[in-house]
Amino acid sequence: MLTTTKHPLNSYQEKVITFLKLVEVYYKNPEIISDPEFHQKVENSFLWIEREKEDIFMMSFFAWLKAKMTKQEVYLVTLDLVKR
Repeated sequence: MLTTTKHPLNSYQEKVITFLKLVEVYYKNPEIISDPEFHQKVENSFLWIEREKEDIFMMSFFAWLKAKMTKQEVYLVTLDLVKR
């Protein structure tokens, strides 16, 4: 299981840890990807800043997970996130 470090984390580090924890849940229980409660947990797990300032790689990581949940192409989900 992933654990957090003892020093304060910046926003990017927190998002990475959050993402990895969600992927860990998915990895250990792949059928959860279709669970509406898991979908809600994923959607609520990320606090985005303005899209022009958001890290495109972090958006892409989230898009990968969201694409798994919605059975869409990662590229299209990423574009949708960037356009928001």
